[in-house]
Amino acid sequence: MRILRLLSICAASAALSLNARSQADSLAIASMRADVRYLASDSLNGRETATPYERMASDWIIAEMKEAG
Repeated sequence: MRILRLLSICAASAALSLNARSQADSLAIASMRADVRYLASDSLNGRETATPYERMASDWIIAEMKEAG
């Protein structure tokens, strides 16, 4: 009886952990999509080399990396 109870607790814990990871993955994917949308947006005009738009994109990437640590 104790083993069955212990297995039930382990299974429930694993399910909660998996659900939390799944939610975190969903948030990370949404964040990455938003980042790609910005970098591919018309407001950066294709990010051609040696243009202010390339600089805008690189400045944004640098700021994101600094924020991430």
